[in-house]
Amino acid sequence: MKANSIGNRDNRYSFSLTTFSPNGQLQQVEYATLAAATLGDTPILATIINTPVQARILFCSRQTLPSPLIKDDGTPRFISICPGIAMTHSGLSADGRVLLAAAQRLAIEHEYTYDEDIPISIFLEELSLLFQKYTMKPGSRPFGCSLIIGDCTCSSGVPALYRMGPSGVVERFDVDPTGSLVGVAMILGVGKEEKSVRSFLADRNLWKGEIDEDKAINIMMDSILKHHEKDENKSPQSAEEKPKLAHSFITASMGAQENLKVNFRRKFD
Repeated sequence: MKANSIGNRDNRYSFSLTTFSPNGQLQQVEYATLAAATLGDTPILATIINTPVQARILFCSRQTLPSPLIKDDGTPRFISICPGIAMTHSGLSADGRVLLAAAQRLAIEHEYTYDEDIPISIFLEELSLLFQKYTMKPGSRPFGCSLIIGDCTCSSGVPALYRMGPSGVVERFDVDPTGSLVGVAMILGVGKEEKSVRSFLADRNLWKGEIDEDKAINIMMDSILKHHEKDENKSPQSAEEKPKLAHSFITASMGAQENLKVNFRRKFD
């Protein structure tokens, strides 16, 4: 009886955005973080690789299209903010589109006012404040998505990846002090499978020395398909009954002071 009373007491706070629960949590923010991690059609991968020319940031996401005759569903997966900065999102698509539009507006307004591309530090600060604003604004809810921001504007020429969640917290991934890129990847939309996806990429030598960009993208597509197959294996249909399919992907790449280059690819089972 006592346990039930405690549970009921905690649930009273789950509908309030601005009230802490007895255990010190803002539960709507926790729910938004869960939505950002689990909702969405497909995982999104971003990583940094060393090509023979320079270090580059790669993005990869699988498309779920209603017909093989359709190449694109019109939903932007990866967008360019300015030369050297790009971003993507996972979670609720509607929330992601709002944030992508807000990010582009930030960059345009900064360029119009100061006649320069927006610095990554200012860009991250303004986006983080927007996220945080909706964790305490009455009559609203937190954004149910997470962002990955790729940055190739550093003067050292070493790219960096940033992840921003519904609470506004920013995480940075870049090379370690030894210059190694091993494990420098951000994966959205896979829930608790992030560690296994990262291991899959490492086992195929994605970060071992220099690697061709097309080969790296193929490894990323394979890792997404592997995760997708885990979900499909839960269905009662046997492997023999499943037809070979052409899987559609959107990939993107970016180097120092370059605009984002987006490509559509297909990969067969």
